[in-house]
Amino acid sequence: MRENDEEGEKHAMKKGFRDFVCLLALAVLLLALPAGALADDEWSANWTSSTSSITYGGTITNGSAVLTAEYYYQTYTIFIEGVHADSGPLGDLVLPTEIDGCTSFIVSTRVFAGNDTLTSITATPSVTSIQPYAFQNCTNLIRADLSACKLTNVRNEIFRGCTSLETVILPSTITEIEAQAFKDCTSLNTVYILSETPPEISTDSFANCSSDLRIVSVNADVDEHPNVPGWSAYADKIVGASLLTASPASHAWTVQRHGTANAQTFTLTNEDGHNAEAIASLSVALAGANADAFTLSTDGMSASLNVGGSTRFTVTPKTDLSTGTYLEASKTVNLAVAEKGAVALTLTPSASAVTYGDAVTLTADVSKADSSDPDALTGDVRFYLDSVDATHQLGEPQDVTGELSVTLDRAELTAGTHTVYAVYEGNSAFADRQTQIDIMVAARTLGWDASELSASRSQAQAGEAEVHGTLRLTGRLDGDAVTLIPDTGLVTSGLAGVAQPGEYQVKVVPQSGAYALNNPNYALPDDGPVITAFVYASTEEDVPSTGSDRLKLVMEAGLSSVPASLAGTYASPAQLEAALRADVTALGVPGADVAIYDVTLMVSRDGGQSWSEVTESDFPASGITVTLPYPAGTGAQGYVFTVAHMFSSGANAGRIEHPTATATEKGVSFTVTGLSPVALGWTAGNYAVTLHPSGGTIAAGKDVTGYTYGVGAALPTAADVTRDGYTFDGWYDNAALTGSPVTVITTADVGNREYWAKWLSAGVGLKPVSVDGTAGVIDGTEISVVLPAGSSLPTDAQQIAVTPADAQASVSMPVTADGGATWTFTVTAQDGTSRAYTLRITLAVALPQTGDASYYRMKLSAASGLFEPLGPGRR
Repeated sequence: MRENDEEGEKHAMKKGFRDFVCLLALAVLLLALPAGALADDEWSANWTSSTSSITYGGTITNGSAVLTAEYYYQTYTIFIEGVHADSGPLGDLVLPTEIDGCTSFIVSTRVFAGNDTLTSITATPSVTSIQPYAFQNCTNLIRADLSACKLTNVRNEIFRGCTSLETVILPSTITEIEAQAFKDCTSLNTVYILSETPPEISTDSFANCSSDLRIVSVNADVDEHPNVPGWSAYADKIVGASLLTASPASHAWTVQRHGTANAQTFTLTNEDGHNAEAIASLSVALAGANADAFTLSTDGMSASLNVGGSTRFTVTPKTDLSTGTYLEASKTVNLAVAEKGAVALTLTPSASAVTYGDAVTLTADVSKADSSDPDALTGDVRFYLDSVDATHQLGEPQDVTGELSVTLDRAELTAGTHTVYAVYEGNSAFADRQTQIDIMVAARTLGWDASELSASRSQAQAGEAEVHGTLRLTGRLDGDAVTLIPDTGLVTSGLAGVAQPGEYQVKVVPQSGAYALNNPNYALPDDGPVITAFVYASTEEDVPSTGSDRLKLVMEAGLSSVPASLAGTYASPAQLEAALRADVTALGVPGADVAIYDVTLMVSRDGGQSWSEVTESDFPASGITVTLPYPAGTGAQGYVFTVAHMFSSGANAGRIEHPTATATEKGVSFTVTGLSPVALGWTAGNYAVTLHPSGGTIAAGKDVTGYTYGVGAALPTAADVTRDGYTFDGWYDNAALTGSPVTVITTADVGNREYWAKWLSAGVGLKPVSVDGTAGVIDGTEISVVLPAGSSLPTDAQQIAVTPADAQASVSMPVTADGGATWTFTVTAQDGTSRAYTLRITLAVALPQTGDASYYRMKLSAASGLFEPLGPGRR
């Protein structure tokens, strides 16, 4: 309730007097403003340059803080622009009152934004304007006293994100608080406004501030605020300066008094209304817009206030003030003493040791320590992380009648050890209770992604190789920013001392120092990244020279560097190699059949003592013929070679030419007028095949018109080629049909091929041939007969019965030259065509019955040419 009629007070006040607020706090009292008069710190300027015809630029300093500034000397105004790199900590900063005769200061946009050394800011009467964002995200700023300056507007986002800001005093000249001026000031408890009429305000000016925020209207009528735009959103936060109350919930009393030359004493007595446990400690503090103009003294204060006990405090002006009206000198508050029941409170986590990124759910349980206690257990449980205060509270209070739990994710559980608190309170019959538990959070281990890295060097080089590309990480959680330092400028570890060409598994390390992360929630793998690095073979070849200089070609079987003139286009040898491969494959060469070379022409002008790379101006005008070795599996025969050469210097740098490639005894030769990157591609030769059926017909789909080197081709068989009245007798590689017939083009054949079909008249065919009545098997011109065991080879041609397929054909008398084992004869058709046949005779062998012999031994008779038994053998 109000002790005096507010309207009567206003009429009684003398013009020019200003109200002040005294605030008493017990336990949870709002934090007090620091006491002490405002001091004019000594500021000086160092103007180092003239930025225009009307300004000087430079710095201003109070001996600790160094700020950048511009002096507009025609208007006698200094613009404070920023914090200089040489500045010390800003601490409790008081802005200048006068420098070089200038008494007008403007704080520009973002001057102190993000500064973590600023703890309080005091504006002097010389400060005429503070621009938007000026103190944004000053996370250690606690107090802002603007009461003495001449601001009319609190600009947009001026204190946004100042998470430690507790108290703000706004001047009597304020007419508007702009959008988001104090947004996200999560610790802001008290804002004093000294203007006699409420300023206009945006609905989000105090968005996301402390739930305990109080806006103290020192000189304006509280009831006027709803009539001013924007204040409806904060109606429950506005308090008047003439209110005297005793609040059982907060134990906070606010007292309004007008200026008076006399000290005023207040008395607090513990009688009824609060229990002893709630007032176990007692503190008195002075706060308000003009708090620094008064002193506070206490009389007989103790650590606690027992029942019936009292304490007094006195407020005295530091300077004589004109006498004005004031409130009564004492106020008694009733406090009651009662014993509270005990409660049991437990806190159980789903896991006490996790990895960053894992969630943990904590469940609290509240019960009476004495189950027979008749009082109902009600109240709330609040959860806190790492500290029991409003800033660290997790969510809203939870009623003990429901499920009490809180789930923490990576936003709260950063790597390290965290303490979670559960606090029970809110029931006058039971004592408050607090418990806690520690959660260990291990950093999340990332993985290496070395897929973009490549490294190589020439066999002729020594030491490690430069690693090209960017080293990346895997395993980062979405939304997190993790930077590897360094991720470029890397080298191999493991190539030093390697001289043999080949592929090597090596580690990748920074050129200096060690890997590090900028996010403590993550850890690097125990082992470093590993890649496959290449050591390329290097050969040298002397080049004829017409002058006194000596020339030689250095050929590296791969690319280990990028020419300087191409470095702007290709960041790594791998990118340059990819460009050359793409060019050659576009010409029809398979990507796997491309080899890359680095060819350099070197010159020695001192007889071979030292060598340097030939410049464009010294390159032989007629060009240089380069011979590259045949890639493995290729040679001069059967392959077509394609060369792509990229100019590495001069006006043509980066252009690719395709010189004619010639297969020679030593390798693939070509002539170029510049050297460096070369790609050599190869394809198997494709050749034409011409088949002459010589009057016959090749079945559909059986004709062969070409073949590829290394693959070959099968020629059509007798089943695929027909001619009426004739029998197919093979393909020949000449029209005279001499030599042996050809059935396949082999994988080793090269060149175009041409074949002719040979035909035999059907009259030269045979019916079954027999020897002494045993029929033979006819296979083309070969006939085989196996006579029964005990038979003898025929000695008389009359023992051989040959019947031609055509009754009009004639058969020559069979003859033998090896005692009857082999016989030859010819069948001649009526049209004169003939065909020679060979008859081969063998004798079956009857093996003796040996019973237990596991095999039978034989020998070849030199006399008869037959195998003869020797007897059983044994394994």
